[in-house]
Amino acid sequence: MHKRNYQIENIKIILMFCVIFGHLLESVGGGYNLYKVIYSFHMPMFLFLNGWLAPRNYASKKTMFKLIYPYVLFQILYQLFNTYVINDEYVEFSVQFSTPYWLLWYLLSLIFYYLLIPVITTESKAYAGVMLFGTIALAIAIGFDNSIGYYMSLSRTFVFLPFFVTGYYVGHGVFGINNVMQSIRKRKSMILLGFILTFTICQIMYKQNLSAGALFGSVPYQQGELMWYIRLEMLMVAFIWSGIFMLLVPDCKFLGKIETFPIYVMHGFVILYLKKHTPFLYSMPLNLLIASLISIMVILLFGNKYVGWIIGFIFRGEWVVKIWNRVAVKSN
Repeated sequence: MHKRNYQIENIKIILMFCVIFGHLLESVGGGYNLYKVIYSFHMPMFLFLNGWLAPRNYASKKTMFKLIYPYVLFQILYQLFNTYVINDEYVEFSVQFSTPYWLLWYLLSLIFYYLLIPVITTESKAYAGVMLFGTIALAIAIGFDNSIGYYMSLSRTFVFLPFFVTGYYVGHGVFGINNVMQSIRKRKSMILLGFILTFTICQIMYKQNLSAGALFGSVPYQQGELMWYIRLEMLMVAFIWSGIFMLLVPDCKFLGKIETFPIYVMHGFVILYLKKHTPFLYSMPLNLLIASLISIMVILLFGNKYVGWIIGFIFRGEWVVKIWNRVAVKSN
């Protein structure tokens, strides 16, 4: 039995709050500096954890099915919701699977990452280092190609690939940074860490030419109005954030276990509905408080083990997997 990793569970809850709160900030109508800070780390860190937890047996049909099935299903459900609930049938319903609907890019990118696991799997630190720096170079270079953007989530897949790769190597012990982390904690190097954190936040909050394209990694440089060195800077900032999370978030039962998959795939419906029927009609501080409370409520609603099990069973295709297992047993 694997030892339960409370630190990863705690980080995932914090990141999930940031995902929801960040999406709500788009409706608040302010707080862009806070928005930039959140978007500088929350998805890179999530993909870092995905890499950390990724199995070596990537090609498991069940594993891939649990990614492909919800992507296809929610691509249809979000298009239906957008047509008949948000736009009251004023837009024609259409569905396609080559360009992910909004937040579903994450699932499509994970599918590609899992398919790459045989390529990145190694015990050699030298090979791992080459792969990591290669993915960073690719993330920078891909921005010069104006044909790569939202289609198949290719831009984001390449831009955030270094974080999945790093997490994979850390999680499988190729990059032995756990001892380094423990050493830093023992030496109480929190003052230096505080300076790094402050510098990072200030760099993001006061960088006036930081566009949404730089934060999302979804479009080429020309469309996102950014330069290659800004993307490189954002990658470095996100890596710093990842280290800060690993250092500061405790590895103990602190926030409890929350099912993040149901929260991620379901919270978009809440966000879209609140964009149409906004509750953010008050002062900025009160609107931010409302956004915080909504974020917590969504986590508690969709992340508890009962609702999480139902959503996972139906929308992640676990019911199909159970049938699959029974058929396989009978055939043997």
